[in-house]
Amino acid sequence: MILHPAFTEESFAEAKKEVAALAAHAEMSAPKMADRIFYNNLFKENPGFGYLFGDAKQLEHIELKDVQDFYRKLYNPSNVVLVISGNVPLEKAQLLIKQHFGNSWGEAGWQPPAFKPQFQPLGTTIRQKAGKQQSQISVANVCAVDEGDLPALYVLENIFNDRLAFNLREKQGLAYSLGMSFHTYHGAQWYRVTMGTRPENIERAITGIKEEIHAIQKATFSAEEIQKVINAMIGRRGMRRLDRVNQGYYISMATLDGKAPEADDEEIERLKKVTTTDVERLARAVFKNEHYLIVIVE
Repeated sequence: MILHPAFTEESFAEAKKEVAALAAHAEMSAPKMADRIFYNNLFKENPGFGYLFGDAKQLEHIELKDVQDFYRKLYNPSNVVLVISGNVPLEKAQLLIKQHFGNSWGEAGWQPPAFKPQFQPLGTTIRQKAGKQQSQISVANVCAVDEGDLPALYVLENIFNDRLAFNLREKQGLAYSLGMSFHTYHGAQWYRVTMGTRPENIERAITGIKEEIHAIQKATFSAEEIQKVINAMIGRRGMRRLDRVNQGYYISMATLDGKAPEADDEEIERLKKVTTTDVERLARAVFKNEHYLIVIVE
């Protein structure tokens, strides 16, 4: 696939038809619509978030030559992360790599243009009428977290997700889907709470999300609660890395992110060192800004 793809007219036409159908479906999906509107209003220039399958109208004009030209640029040694995970001697692995990837191929050295994301001014609410039975809500804000605080941030994310689910979904029945996550992209950091709910619950749901943000920002945590979350996170990490395929995947993602291959394993030790003070300090800092970006698709 990397070195000798089958770019025939037939395979291209079949793939284009399939992707166009996926893009058209995504345009009608309320969650996908909410993603596009959210990122179009979060960034001054959206680098592509919310457009996994591309724009349906733009896809109509793509030809086989466009795909071939893009392939020759993107698929080159400087853009490849190759991970070998298995019971293979190092000498044999190096020989196989040289045999299969040692020749000149692609436009060596070509990389996508550098992109530095910039946030738009927040504190706005965007509503989009879509005529859906289920509405989608996003409440988000920017934040700034140092690399050394990321393990504590992940612990905070888990705690906040549990509290959101219990207070808004289980107790109040406001959501059929609910989640919160922190994101980092080329130095830009933000968090986002997403909820799927009935149209008549929109205002109550937004108020509830804001109240939960205020509550977590001022919350205190016991050492027992923090340790319980850390243990659960370590357990889930271990389950996801039981087989060689997943081990290779997580190593490659760390490498692609500019980290050392062993960074994924070191994450466990970093998690073990997270304290209640770390999590409370982050909660105070991350959620202090109340100028939210709110997106509603209804």
